[in-house]
Amino acid sequence: YDMVKRLLDVKAPLKDGLAKLGIDSLVVAEWSRLEELVGLLEPFSAKTNNLQTDTVSLSFVLPAILDLQYHLQTFPRCKTVT
Repeated sequence: YDMVKRLLDVKAPLKDGLAKLGIDSLVVAEWSRLEELVGLLEPFSAKTNNLQTDTVSLSFVLPAILDLQYHLQTFPRCKTVT
């Protein structure tokens, strides 16, 4: 998640740099797919960061799992990934 998010953050300078070197960049559809992937994975990253602390008890795990399952069901654009 973090790697793809960072790639999208530096998209414009990356495309400029690759163009100057004569190297092909990703096509528009591939960039869109990465944006969808970040949207899909963002809640997983947030839940992972919340649950890995020492102050969280086991009672937080089940609601997190149910929330993530709901997120997967309501994310229509990435059905093949989900």
